[in-house]
Amino acid sequence: MARNLKKVELASIDEGRFVPEINEALTDLQREMIAYSDKYGDKAAKAKGVVTVTIAIGCAKTAEGMFAFATQIKKTIPPAPVKVTLAIASEDSNGEQTLFARSCGTGRDTPQQGVFTKEDGETVEVDK
Repeated sequence: MARNLKKVELASIDEGRFVPEINEALTDLQREMIAYSDKYGDKAAKAKGVVTVTIAIGCAKTAEGMFAFATQIKKTIPPAPVKVTLAIASEDSNGEQTLFARSCGTGRDTPQQGVFTKEDGETVEVDK
């Protein structure tokens, strides 16, 4: 065995650049998930971001006892949450059955809350 060789560990893959790349992906994912949570609020509650690290060891030259390490770091953030618009069935001016939805009046996080607004978006206060 040559003197300059050492046992393969994570820190020695890709001449020491692999572990810092994993840490960078993890740091990026944290920032992205915080931004995701800020953007979508309660709808982000069950969303998950994932950093996937793949290390494959392949036989390169079996007669010479050589192997190759192939690595990949993949970061996945969740897609935007589904948006919900409530609609009711009724007849249009031609007597055709169709669905109607409010042009405004529901909140981004809870469309079932029934907040009433004017055309300009100003909330109409309802006495309880």
